[in-house]
Amino acid sequence: MLSRMAEALYWMARYLERVDNVARLMEINLLHLVETQEAGLDGDQWQPYLDISGSGPLFQELRGSTPISKETAVPFFTQENANLMPF
Repeated sequence: MLSRMAEALYWMARYLERVDNVARLMEINLLHLVETQEAGLDGDQWQPYLDISGSGPLFQELRGSTPISKETAVPFFTQENANLMPF
């Protein structure tokens, strides 16, 4: 019983750490977008984040030819069940 509780606590802490990493990267990216205020930079800004997380191929598979933007990237990283990021 104690080992099951320890394992559950370990995985809960691991998932919380993962969520924290995703939230920090998204916060940095969104703040950078606000600071630059350049038109047409949105897709170019999210591509490195997809590359860092290793989710680029999955994004292309699920979203197809949909352009990368804040409106497509944020829900993909926060709500997509198929997105299991390797953090």
